[in-house]
Amino acid sequence: MLRAKALEGAGRLEEALAEYKLLADIFPGEEGRWRYADLLSRMSRAAEAREVMERMLRNAARMPEHYRETQAEWLKLARQGMEVK
Repeated sequence: MLRAKALEGAGRLEEALAEYKLLADIFPGEEGRWRYADLLSRMSRAAEAREVMERMLRNAARMPEHYRETQAEWLKLARQGMEVK
């Protein structure tokens, strides 16, 4: 996650996107998926961002309540992102 954030901060967005894409599948919790979706959205790739946010919400719905509670911040951002897009 640190590498992806650093690349993003340095303006190396394509490289950051590749890192976030990897993290979306392997990083525990929803932060990696959210950061991937957010960067996709900011790079004018709204349809792809929406797919990631939809996946976040679908997956969370199948998880236990304690998972949704611990990931509430990222899930809230995904719901907000779905409203905007």
